[in-house]
Amino acid sequence: MKKVFISLLFTVAGQGFATAQILGGIFSQQSTKAKIMAQQVAAYETYLRYLKSGYSTMQDGLNTMHDLKDGTFTMHGNYFNSLSRVAPSVRGNKKIKGFTDLLAQLETTFDQALSWQQDKAILGGDEITYMQTVYRHLLEDCNTELEELTLVITDGKLQMTDEQRLKKIDGLYAAMQQQYSFARAFCDRAYQLAVSRNTDNIDRQVLKKLYDLN
Repeated sequence: MKKVFISLLFTVAGQGFATAQILGGIFSQQSTKAKIMAQQVAAYETYLRYLKSGYSTMQDGLNTMHDLKDGTFTMHGNYFNSLSRVAPSVRGNKKIKGFTDLLAQLETTFDQALSWQQDKAILGGDEITYMQTVYRHLLEDCNTELEELTLVITDGKLQMTDEQRLKKIDGLYAAMQQQYSFARAFCDRAYQLAVSRNTDNIDRQVLKKLYDLN
């Protein structure tokens, strides 16, 4: 009986030891898994912080780029808008009034010349028509230049620097000076032709009377 009890005791003890080993192993495994999970959680947290930090940096960078881009567009927009505005110094350029004064004088010169020629009727009809044709073409050219000048000195029409506008005004004024000089020279030549022809007619009339020619 005593042997049986001892044997049973060892059996139980052995089972207890085995159970303890099993439980110890389980607890050990659980502890290891817990540690691994804790490490993974820590790693995930670190990774998340890294992602968050990276996203924040990227977002800040994008915002900065957007601000710079928007600022650049604003700067460019302001610059191009400024090119559309005519500065007072440009609009007040004396050559602008000089241009319109010359155009008015050109018209007066040709109108008076044509009126005189038609009144005297010394030149032939085809010659008067030729004068009118020259005058019409000259006015067309002058009106084209006047339209260009109007665009140059009007806000919102052209994108030009002040220097470019002033240079264009100089060119248009010089062109108008040439047009006016041509108009005066042409009308003077027509007048001289008419006077010379009228003188010749008078001379012929005198000769006829002197020599009694028909």
